[in-house]
Amino acid sequence: MSHETQRQLFLKHQARHARQCWHEARIVFGIIVVALTVSSVILYTLGYVAPEQRSEQPNLILGIPAWVMWGLVVPWIATIAVTWLFALFLLKDDEPYVEVPEEMRRSGSHPKEQV
Repeated sequence: MSHETQRQLFLKHQARHARQCWHEARIVFGIIVVALTVSSVILYTLGYVAPEQRSEQPNLILGIPAWVMWGLVVPWIATIAVTWLFALFLLKDDEPYVEVPEEMRRSGSHPKEQV
């Protein structure tokens, strides 16, 4: 295999790997944004009650204030479940290692400098 072909294969592999990483990063960012938004909305609506509307005894679920249960515990458990599903079904393993072409190692050049 010629040096140019090795170099092209290496760069093609790196580009595919980078695209996959960016795809996964966008999904993770989306999960974080949705989780923070849902949690913030629930905490705001349940946690900030006007003093005249507050009851003497707070609503408790398993000994935890209801606003904490619905605004923190449940969204966190849901986020953990979504993260597990993402890891099981969407996250891809890296491809087998591709050796850096000899000409690129010898010259000390980095692939992005040669594109």
